[in-house]
Amino acid sequence: SHNQSIQRQCLEGLVYGLSRGSGKLETSSRDWSAVTKLIASPSPKVRGHAIRLGGLLNLAETPEMKALFAEAVDDAQDESATLDDRQMAVRILASAPFGTLSPVATPLLEPQQPIELQLAAIEALGASDDDGVAELLLANWKNSTPRIRTAILDVFFSLNSRLPALLDAIENKTVHPSDIAL
Repeated sequence: SHNQSIQRQCLEGLVYGLSRGSGKLETSSRDWSAVTKLIASPSPKVRGHAIRLGGLLNLAETPEMKALFAEAVDDAQDESATLDDRQMAVRILASAPFGTLSPVATPLLEPQQPIELQLAAIEALGASDDDGVAELLLANWKNSTPRIRTAILDVFFSLNSRLPALLDAIENKTVHPSDIAL
């Protein structure tokens, strides 16, 4: 609907702007109330942006977000769930603390996983600014397909602070310079 389109566009702008900032924001229970309403939206895009917004507003430690992340952990790991549901769960975990995301993302990066799940895990890890992201992304480098390698490199190039880890990987021959197509 038109209302959902406006909500999605506003949330995209908020998420984009807040993700570019560097300071911690003060939040209140009123913030959580507004985000909760958006998370309940029937639009998957609005829900996804609202969850990301909750993470950016430092609401990830609230009981409500912890419950949402716990459900997403279960859904992402449920091999009987549809691929779309598992991907959505991984996207939700992009807003979770790294300690919640990493144990779920690690097995999803294995080459035997569907490429869509690998890409979702890479994208989710790319949303984290934790120093452990680089190590997780490079763990299966040698067995990764060109498409997966490109996605991993995109994550490294998206944040200047990740570039030293990539240079270290090139220096210790985990990543060969010819693997990087410029």
